[in-house]
Amino acid sequence: MRARMAVRTVEIGSPGWAAPMMPSDAEPELPLAKELRRVLGPRARIIWRGAELDLYARDQADIPESLRRMLIRTTPDVVVQPETVEDVANVVTAAYDLGIPVIPRGAASFPLGGAVPTMGGVVIDLSAMRRIHAIDKERILADVEAGVRWSTLQEVLRGDGLTLRTYPSSWFSTVGGWVATGGYGINSLKFGHLSKNVKALQVVTPTEGVWWVDEGHKDFPLYFGTEGQLGLVTRVVLKIRLPPKSSEPRLLQFTEAQEAFDFAKDLLAV
Repeated sequence: MRARMAVRTVEIGSPGWAAPMMPSDAEPELPLAKELRRVLGPRARIIWRGAELDLYARDQADIPESLRRMLIRTTPDVVVQPETVEDVANVVTAAYDLGIPVIPRGAASFPLGGAVPTMGGVVIDLSAMRRIHAIDKERILADVEAGVRWSTLQEVLRGDGLTLRTYPSSWFSTVGGWVATGGYGINSLKFGHLSKNVKALQVVTPTEGVWWVDEGHKDFPLYFGTEGQLGLVTRVVLKIRLPPKSSEPRLLQFTEAQEAFDFAKDLLAV
């Protein structure tokens, strides 16, 4: 599936804008980094040494000491920050050929260790892939790269008189990151799980390359919450909506948890 969405294209900064890493100024000595430099070219952002690697050894949460002892090592061998889906495909293929683990990473706002490289390997930092390819007002869809942050997307949609259907509690997390971790968020009571709010995914695998899977595919739900095990999500076509005419918060109090659950069930049935 590759939808034609000829409405408006937005690019939030250039690919290198706000990127945490700079192109390496020396030839890498690590064989893995050398191979990645060969397949990506001299301008690729690659980290293979120094304190910067430690930034990718954890996510938003501290690793408990007991787990730290069990995991032994959480520092990656190499970090790559691709700017295009072709870069991602080249890294995934090279790592696959070398038998090296690959760990996708967005904003690392998920505090449960999903982006922690427990076996070393290659961390693919997708945060620089943040282009908003199209906002389709007719089909009410947004075509965005995995590194786009929810807060940025909401601002762009607001300018077009549109809004998100559902979104995570962390505004600075990325669209691709929430696909990888899955789950429910704000407005999920009305619009359902994230997988019900996505039209299609662009996925990279070492054997199939770059391909699209849409909501009608039998394996489509499996890409949500599996944290890149079936493939790296690089682009997402989201279902969006017109903003409500009015919205007011309500505070409800219940004497027992079951009473609250029953009320929520009744709401879903309305």
